[in-house]
Amino acid sequence: MISPFQLNQIASPKLVFTKSILDVKTTSNNINQEFVNTIKGVVCEYTFTKRTDPEIPRDDIAMDVYFLLDESNTVQNQDFATVKQFMQSIMQTFVIDGDSAMVGVRKFGEQSFTALAHMIPINAHTSQSSLFNAINSMSLNIFNNGRRNVLSALSMLELDLAARGNSRPAIVVLVLTGSASDSTAAIQKAHELQANYKNMFMVVLGVGSDSQAWDSERNLFAYDVGTAFWTQNFAGISGATADSAAFIQRIRNTIKQCVAQKWRETFDIVFLIDGSERMNPLTHFSITKYLLKELIDQFDLAVELQSGGGRVAVVIFDASGWYYALTFDMYSSRDQLYNLISNMKVIQRNKYADNSVGLRAMREYFAQHVREPAAQLGFLLTLSTSNNLLLAEAEAKQMALAGVQMIVVGVDSGVKADELNSLEVFVPNGGPVTLTALGSLASTEVLNELKTNIRTYAAINRPEGKYFPWSSRFDLIIMLHDNAGVTDSRAKIFLTDLLQRYQISPNEVRVGIITFGKIVNKGANQQIVLGSKPFLGELVLAILDLDLTPTGGANVQAVMMETQTMFNSMGRSGVPKLALLVMEGDVIFDDVRTVRDQLQANGIFIASVGVGQSTSKVDMEVLAFNPELGFMMPNWGRVIITPPMDANIVALSRNQFTPSSIGDILRLPNVCANPASLLYLVDLSDSMLNIIDNTKKFAAALMSGFQMPIVKQGAIGFGTTVIQSTVIELNSFSTYLELYINFMSKMVPDSTSMGTGTFDAIQRGTNIFSSIVGEKIMIIFTDGKSDNPALTKTRAQEARNASIGLVAIGVGSGIQQQDLLDISGSSDSIFQFENQDLLDVTKLQKVQEVVCTATRPGDTNLMIKI
Repeated sequence: MISPFQLNQIASPKLVFTKSILDVKTTSNNINQEFVNTIKGVVCEYTFTKRTDPEIPRDDIAMDVYFLLDESNTVQNQDFATVKQFMQSIMQTFVIDGDSAMVGVRKFGEQSFTALAHMIPINAHTSQSSLFNAINSMSLNIFNNGRRNVLSALSMLELDLAARGNSRPAIVVLVLTGSASDSTAAIQKAHELQANYKNMFMVVLGVGSDSQAWDSERNLFAYDVGTAFWTQNFAGISGATADSAAFIQRIRNTIKQCVAQKWRETFDIVFLIDGSERMNPLTHFSITKYLLKELIDQFDLAVELQSGGGRVAVVIFDASGWYYALTFDMYSSRDQLYNLISNMKVIQRNKYADNSVGLRAMREYFAQHVREPAAQLGFLLTLSTSNNLLLAEAEAKQMALAGVQMIVVGVDSGVKADELNSLEVFVPNGGPVTLTALGSLASTEVLNELKTNIRTYAAINRPEGKYFPWSSRFDLIIMLHDNAGVTDSRAKIFLTDLLQRYQISPNEVRVGIITFGKIVNKGANQQIVLGSKPFLGELVLAILDLDLTPTGGANVQAVMMETQTMFNSMGRSGVPKLALLVMEGDVIFDDVRTVRDQLQANGIFIASVGVGQSTSKVDMEVLAFNPELGFMMPNWGRVIITPPMDANIVALSRNQFTPSSIGDILRLPNVCANPASLLYLVDLSDSMLNIIDNTKKFAAALMSGFQMPIVKQGAIGFGTTVIQSTVIELNSFSTYLELYINFMSKMVPDSTSMGTGTFDAIQRGTNIFSSIVGEKIMIIFTDGKSDNPALTKTRAQEARNASIGLVAIGVGSGIQQQDLLDISGSSDSIFQFENQDLLDVTKLQKVQEVVCTATRPGDTNLMIKI
């Protein structure tokens, strides 16, 4: 017989029972039953006192949740029981107490009663068990089931919201089994509550047969289309099936997402916003600003913390350039940041934007504002495509190389999915790329997707130096000038940087390198035969071993001939053949032209990189297959791969290279930063009507070429006399954005002004400049002879006597060169342009150069990159 001691080794003492075999055999059934009952009782007592419910993870979120329940005649007792279970299913994953979630319930039919028998006050229950007991005790009121008086329920809700204040988020779950009896008034009340209580979010659940009208009504009640739900019957919210459980989970997740919980990561985000004419200020841009604040609202800002947090910048771009609407250092609080976003304006200079232009702006801004160890996120919101798709992708790859993670949003039909997917290179399939219509841009569904993307990638610090090779197949021979040996390591880094951008293999990209000086170098470690190093690793090792001892001279003709020979002997048939010339010094074209032409005739396309001031840019452009394939670097120590170089070489390798057109170049890439004051005098007489638009664009683009507020800029419009409403004083604006908006809006032609009072405008400009110290310049735009040429010449001379420089720009065909010379006093400061010339970037840059030079005579270092 087993002993009690042995039993105690394997069971709890209270669950050990012993009875002799004899007792069991000889006792009656009653005794046996008594024994069995004893065991049952003890086991039952033990399991009852020790039993614990399964642990359900609960979200601790401070919010008020209001359930407004339809008890009209379409709701039966069994349906209401399901609704009660639905409410408990929703709330079981939230912490219920005074500092966390609080729940109130109201029913409505003919009306919404205030008696406790018909409602649960929002502050009545501070535990889940107490709340669920109260929910279970609720029942339908059969005397209240005539109509769906949603207005009555919302009016009662308004009292609750007013009592609770606006400090806690309020989630209102409106359960409807059909259209509201007072639909119009109820929807209006819902919108009023939403406007008055910014933290209120209406979630609408429709149950029953659907219709287009009712679907529209639910969307109107809801916070947005992403918070409107529908199910065919009450079984859909029972939780008894996998589908109904998933449906409840969707509603629960929506409630959680409405109540944004700020999270903390160390990251910088640059929002890159399409600023073309497609970005309608009243619709697209308003929604965009709302979207930015919603996205920013979910994370802690660096200005709010001792360390970490997010920094925010906004760059607006188009096809012409970009401007910084908001920089990392422009705000010191969340309220100030939101105020700056609310007051942002978009200046629309082009019909379309160019994504590659915006990506360049983002890349350069990130490069100038590195914060270790912050992750870097680029957020592109575009309604346009790139003029050069490969250039946009090259910009994106360059940012990825610097560790910038892109999040891409394309809006409406003007975007291309393939292009946008190519801009996010870290996650090639299923990455953070969103395509949406304007109407859905700020919907809960899209917002939640974008919030998730930002939160996910803000926590990932992408490594620098990761390459994403292009897909291409070609043979490449690099003609490397041995002058690179001056800074041996930098030139080799340049080569390895270039080659890591391709898939080096026997079947994809094969590479050869020929070094040259006064002759072609053929000694040890001075050449790499095309295809002899078929994989990247061994190719890089061979590059590091190259002997780049300078030999003097630059025999371009000889190295081109050697390149032709290597292609003939080692090149593959049927694949593009590229030659890249990297050199410093002069080229003697009498010797080179024939060989260059022969290479091109044999299908060998040349790109060139000129290094140093002794190398002519024109020479490099002539040597190349196309001038856009001729690149310049300041010295061997700064030879790098730029995105245009990267994109154009790939385009050449794919037989896709086409020269880009200038288009509407309305923002200059370089700025003049010399302290000065500039006044633009614009002829607005009736004869300017057909040319004024391009004249204004040209003048505005010229303004962009001077760094404000270092350079003060103003404007004067004139007809017969100065038009007072057009005058922009020199100190009126400190940013180009403000100046642009006011200049474009104020400079309106005067159709009643038949004359041209150039003399009056010059005199006004002279008066304005009278109290100004420093360099002063007037730029005059006019299309015809002044009403009084002699007086104009006198006023111009008076201005020059007052140390004011004058630049005269004649537009159209009605003005003579002598008229301009009388104004400027120098042939170096006059220009004559036809209407089409006003969109020519070379002419625009020439004017900028002349004006910039006049601000600091003799200084050749006038321009800086923006």
